[in-house]
Amino acid sequence: MPVCNGCGGSYDDKFNFCPNCGRAKPEPESLKVQVQVNISTQDKWETSKIYMTNWDDGSGSYTTNQLWCEAIGSSGKYLAGESASFRYYQSNTRFQKKGYIGGEPAHAFLVNRLVRDGWEAIPSGGEWWQTQFRRRENENNPKSWTLWLVNPKISGFKKHCFNIARIQGTKKIQGKNYPDWEFHGSSREFKGGLLNIGYSDEMSRILEEFVKQIISEGFEPVTQKENEELKNCLMEDTSGLWFYRAFLKRI
Repeated sequence: MPVCNGCGGSYDDKFNFCPNCGRAKPEPESLKVQVQVNISTQDKWETSKIYMTNWDDGSGSYTTNQLWCEAIGSSGKYLAGESASFRYYQSNTRFQKKGYIGGEPAHAFLVNRLVRDGWEAIPSGGEWWQTQFRRRENENNPKSWTLWLVNPKISGFKKHCFNIARIQGTKKIQGKNYPDWEFHGSSREFKGGLLNIGYSDEMSRILEEFVKQIISEGFEPVTQKENEELKNCLMEDTSGLWFYRAFLKRI
């Protein structure tokens, strides 16, 4: 039964006006339904692809090569990761026979590390190294990285040291293309002969001291297995590369 808004009396619903005061019957309240629609946004993907750069300094012995992965996301292009530098021997040397190329361990390392960072390899054509990837954009995705290597700096039979560096581009010297190395730091000096022949206890101590310093500065060492495999980027017989160390630097 409706209740009159004027006198407060109730009456039969068949009347359009209150029989007591003559006020019109109140309109029925409309039913308000609030519907909340959740529209899920489509996943945003970033893509990436591996490229290769090589440098031929004209020596005729070998070329220096490197693989790097360029990614494209909503904020533009960026470097997702890079391999260690590797060599292709164009002629026989005392270290390696003609035709050896260290690209396979370099490519395997780069692909495996990218997959660990959430990148998914997708079908791609082109050269053997041109693997393509995709990954959902997420603020929690691991940061991209550069790869740094510990190398000895040899000065004949004078004092030597270890340094940590990466290839950051190309530089021309007398019309020839050379890798442009970016250096981060050096160890303290030591005396000794050529490091591929052997090493002293002093060299080993200085190297381990330098490695601890590098780690304290935010460099992430690769696994021991990865480090051993990356030695093959330079040559098949790695017995003389006892000093070789590889590190990631997140950027």
